[in-house]
Amino acid sequence: GPPNEPVLPTPSDGATGVALATTLQWEASNRRPGSYPLYYEVRMRRIPDGWGDTPLDQLDLFEVQGSGSIKDPDRQVSLEGLTPEKTYVWQVKSLDKIDSSTTEVTEGPLWTFTTSSSSGAIVDVEPNPVKKGETLRIHGSGFLAGIPIRVKIGNKAATVGTTFGDNVIKHWDDNLIILDMRKAFFKKNGMSRGDTKTVPVKVIVKIGTDLVKYIYKNPELTLQWP
Repeated sequence: GPPNEPVLPTPSDGATGVALATTLQWEASNRRPGSYPLYYEVRMRRIPDGWGDTPLDQLDLFEVQGSGSIKDPDRQVSLEGLTPEKTYVWQVKSLDKIDSSTTEVTEGPLWTFTTSSSSGAIVDVEPNPVKKGETLRIHGSGFLAGIPIRVKIGNKAATVGTTFGDNVIKHWDDNLIILDMRKAFFKKNGMSRGDTKTVPVKVIVKIGTDLVKYIYKNPELTLQWP
């Protein structure tokens, strides 16, 4: 018969506080003696905001990018850049390739986990170097759209949030911040026309009473004032 249903997920079903870089793992076995290896396909998606309006079994699950078929006994997929404070649903399919034209498939149950709120990172800034008057794009994870943030470039900060604003920041979501590089960023860092300086970039998120800092270090951002 077809393979047994996948079991024993990691993270465990319903787990909370899961890191934004985590590894999905599971166990599985086959009912057909001598039929190893099994193959697996992993599908998942982030549960949308307003969850509860759509039954779990009606959600479209997407193949984990780049995973393809996983050969037994690997039984794991590494993930990075998950969004903080979000719930994900995932599913493993066990495939027993009996011959070139026949594959028996068993779909596993739908499992969920919820990510932590206190981790994130800046993974890239562009352009680098950046000139006065250009637009800077900060890529990363955990920027928590909807919660006040401050972007600090060297000694100058731009702020945006639910209770205060700064028109320097043009776009802000969980993974991308776009802001205008105005004269103040350069002057606050002791620069004048013709100067070049390298400074750190920080995204500072205030979650309740906690300040969470995501720092861009490798390389730091180079400012150029033409």
